[in-house]
Amino acid sequence: MRMDKEPVQPRNDPVNEEEDTEGDDDETELAVGEDEVEVIYEDGLEDEIANNMDNLDLENVSDEEDDIVPETDHATITFRAHQGPVYSCEFHPKGRICATGGEDEMLYVFDSLTTEIFLEEKFQDSVTLIKFNHDGKYLAAADMLGNLICWKNSNNSFTKVRTLKLNSPSWMEWHRLANVLVVAEKVYFCMWKVPQFDTVKYFPLDCYSETGCLMPDGKSALIGYDEGYAVILDLATFTVTSKLKQNDMNCEHGIVSVDAHPNNNVVALGTKKGRVILFTTKKPKVIEMIDMPTVSDGEFIESVKFGRDVLIGSLLVAFSNYLHIYDQAKLILRHKITLSGHAVKLVFIDPFAYIATSKAVVDVCNCNAGVKNYSIQGHTKAIMDMALSKLVYLLLSIFHCSSMYAQRSSFILISNIFSQYFIVVS
Repeated sequence: MRMDKEPVQPRNDPVNEEEDTEGDDDETELAVGEDEVEVIYEDGLEDEIANNMDNLDLENVSDEEDDIVPETDHATITFRAHQGPVYSCEFHPKGRICATGGEDEMLYVFDSLTTEIFLEEKFQDSVTLIKFNHDGKYLAAADMLGNLICWKNSNNSFTKVRTLKLNSPSWMEWHRLANVLVVAEKVYFCMWKVPQFDTVKYFPLDCYSETGCLMPDGKSALIGYDEGYAVILDLATFTVTSKLKQNDMNCEHGIVSVDAHPNNNVVALGTKKGRVILFTTKKPKVIEMIDMPTVSDGEFIESVKFGRDVLIGSLLVAFSNYLHIYDQAKLILRHKITLSGHAVKLVFIDPFAYIATSKAVVDVCNCNAGVKNYSIQGHTKAIMDMALSKLVYLLLSIFHCSSMYAQRSSFILISNIFSQYFIVVS
C-alpha cells in the first residue's frame, strides 16, 4: 500500500461553481544549433532514395483503415448525434433509456426507441465512463480529465446534483442496492454516499487499477492491479481482507479483466499475457491457472465471466478472436468458438453470449451448444462498447468513427436481439 506522500483528495465542487481547469503547460524547447550538418550517403544510396520517393503514390496514402461494408443492417434505431468516435454506453435499469459518451466531449441521454434526447452535457474531454445506479434514479459520467458529474433522474428529467474533480478515473461502479458510488482513479479508490456526497472514503492504491468490480454480497470490492495481482477491500472498514497474487506474477501479467462468482467465494482474474487465475476469497489460494494458446495478435484477456442461471458452472473467456467456455468444476475446455474479429466486450443473457468485435459485428454464441449462431451487422468500424437491456431485449453497440470523417455523425445501433434471433435461425 502506497503511503509515501500526503493524500491529494478529489474535490467536491458545488454544481454551479466554475473552476479554472487550464494548467500551466510545461513546454520543453529543443535548442538547435546553427551549424550545418552534412549527411553522407553510401555510394548509390542517395539515388536509390530519390527513386523510391518518386515512386511513392502520396495521393493514396491514408492513416485510416477502410470502412467495413456490412452485408446487411440489423439496426432497429440509429442515433447520429455524436460527432466522432463514441466510447461508452449504458442502459437505464428499466431498459429503454440509454446514455452515450464520446470523443466529441458530449454525453447524451435519449429514448432508445424514438431517439428523443432528454439530456445533453458538454464535458472538457472524451466521455469514457457512464453508469446508472441500481434503480435508475441517478446517473454518473466522467471524462478523461477526471471531471465527474452526477445527476438525479425524475421521469427522464435530469438535475445536476454534484460535480467532482478526480485524477484520471479508470473504472466506476454503483452499489447494487444502495446509492453508493465507487471510483478507481490514478492514486485512490474512492467511495461516496449519494446524493449527499458528504460521506467519502479514500483508499490509497498500490499501483494503477485498470479494472475492478463490487463483490456480489455488496460488502467488498475486487480491485485488479497493473502489477499482476488483486485485492479484496472491505467497504465498511476500507481495509484489505485478501491479497490475490501468484508468486510468478508481475507487471507483464497486469490484471485487465475480473469477475466474481455469484456465491462470493471465487473470483477470476484475466491478464495481459493470456492467463486466467481462479482464487478463493475466504482463505486466498489459487484454485487453477489457465494459460490461453499463443496467438499472433496477443492473448490479452478482454473478458472473463462466470456463468449465471442456466450457465452456472461455466466460465467464459474472450481473448483475441476466440471465445472459450470452460467447465468451472472440472476446469476442462467445453467449447472453443472462433469469432469474427478480436473480442472487445462480452455480455450475455443465458444461454447466449454477445461479443462485440473489432470487425464491426456482434457475434451471438450459444454457450450450451458451443456454436456461433449469427452476427449482428450494421457498423462500419470496430465496436468500442456495448450494453444489453435485459428488460426490453435491446442491444446497444457503438463504434469508432474515424477522425477523418469528423463531420459525419457516429452511429449508435440499437437492435431487437430476440427478433433478430428468430428471424435468422428460422
